[in-house]
Amino acid sequence: MSILALLRKLVLLALLSVLSLLLLVACGEKPLLSDVSFSSDRITPNADREDDILRIEYRLSRSAELSIYFLDTEGNRYTFREHEPRAPSAEEPYSVYFAGVVDGYTLPGETFEGFTVPQRVLQNGVYTW
Repeated sequence: MSILALLRKLVLLALLSVLSLLLLVACGEKPLLSDVSFSSDRITPNADREDDILRIEYRLSRSAELSIYFLDTEGNRYTFREHEPRAPSAEEPYSVYFAGVVDGYTLPGETFEGFTVPQRVLQNGVYTW
């Protein structure tokens, strides 16, 4: 066998080894987001000390930008967190507390001259997240 043929076989073997390793790593990759849980299935942020705050817990397998938002029955999006950088969850899951306040929005027919609404409590309704 010539040296050139031997080199070709070695290069081919090396490429196959790298591809096999990449395939094994890709197959074993964990989902980015896991173990998501909510302290309740509803929130009533009216300061009566019952269901006023929702605790959201989650784990990340790698660094990511996290967004949390709520959708009403008409598909309108209300942002709680947007593109927040997070490192992978080490020992404990991440926890965030939601008290009903989202990024600002206006209601139909509402206008404010020279003023924007920076934050606002969600209106009564049914939302998904």
